[in-house]
Amino acid sequence: MIFIGLDVSYRATGFVALNAEGQVLRACEIGEKAVTGLGKNSENDLIRIEKITEKIMCEIRALEKDGQEIQLSMEGYAFARNFGMAAFGELGGVLKYKLYDEFGMPRIISPGQVKKFATGKGGGKKALILKEVFRRWGHNFDSDNIADAYVLARIILDGYKYKRGEIDKTWIKPQIETLKVIFGGIEK
Repeated sequence: MIFIGLDVSYRATGFVALNAEGQVLRACEIGEKAVTGLGKNSENDLIRIEKITEKIMCEIRALEKDGQEIQLSMEGYAFARNFGMAAFGELGGVLKYKLYDEFGMPRIISPGQVKKFATGKGGGKKALILKEVFRRWGHNFDSDNIADAYVLARIILDGYKYKRGEIDKTWIKPQIETLKVIFGGIEK
């Protein structure tokens, strides 16, 4: 089984894939350079969305071997954000549709849940997540997008374990609370 986290962005989507043991199989940023005419409902907007989406799908397909199941997560929208929300929604909607069509519905995880799982609190600056990913899991990423994607992948990996009753003794109370909210109770 492969667990993939996506921190979606036009400039640099964070992409992290973990195996069932939590080892990083792939960690990268995926984006597409801005071109003139973006944000004006132009054909360039659609071409950019198509290129970003296809790059993400290619990364996932490259990992899908031997019929291994793919579990996906995406960070939900930050609704407090004003700038570019419509364009970001278009990218997120197209990507969700493509993922659903080929791999199944991604689990949508709110920005607050990502922060709580990584830091123990529902808020905080992006740099804090980078620091906590290194402190908790030993991964030193240069990009906050990749760090967020790592936490997203970690949430669905740990959620998979949690649902099966495999409680990790290193989980802190806010992580268990986050898993309960996202995944519900433990399967008997």
